Amino acid sequence: MGLISYPVGQMETLSYGPFLVLSWQTKCLVFFNIVATFQNESDNFSKPGEVSDAPSKPLYHWSDHGLAITGLAVGPGGLRARVLTVSKDQVSTEFITFALKKRDSLKIIVFQTCKVYSLSSGDLLLDVTFSTPLVSVAIDLWEKNVFVGSVSGAIYTFSLSDPPRDLKLTIEGDKKANMLVGHSQEVSCLSVSSDCQVLGSGSKDNDVRLWHIHSRQCIRIIPHKGQVSTVR
Repeated sequence: MGLISYPVGQMETLSYGPFLVLSWQTKCLVFFNIVATFQNESDNFSKPGEVSDAPSKPLYHWSDHGLAITGLAVGPGGLRARVLTVSKDQVSTEFITFALKKRDSLKIIVFQTCKVYSLSSGDLLLDVTFSTPLVSVAIDLWEKNVFVGSVSGAIYTFSLSDPPRDLKLTIEGDKKANMLVGHSQEVSCLSVSSDCQVLGSGSKDNDVRLWHIHSRQCIRIIPHKGQVSTVR
């Protein structure tokens, strides 16, 4: 495909139709009509969040992340699905002046974000901030509950059923109500069962864990001989 001039990071297809969502190993996320793309390739992109007039261009082109996208998930809602991305992409620098010592101290606070988009409109629906690096993301078939895997081994969860009015949400890492704890290393992949009752997680600690979502309890551990990169 002549359109792709950067290394592809992750790729997801919609539940129906010839559509493809992919992330580059940069900070960009694009949404293609595969058939139209192959019919007439082009190197031009639409503006971020805009629908393209030319069928060969991406239908959407998002670049809201500041650094590379590390995780991608697409809900089952077809063209009305939610698209979720995670990245280590937001750095806030704050200077604190100590008047008595007459010198400045540099305080750097690093935030990682999960962004939720709408495929029907191309809009950014929610920007969720975490205080730990993020590497994977999954959403259930109801497109209600989101699960985010971190480098620490913790799995964070939040709901899309009652989003904040300002479209921003902060998940505190010290609250057990927002976490599933068990892995000892990076959670590299996540998947939710079709009945939305069980979450599967794979990790660099060589284990696959099955979690009962409602109780947040681990119900089974499946050891492997190496790091787990995919779970379905």
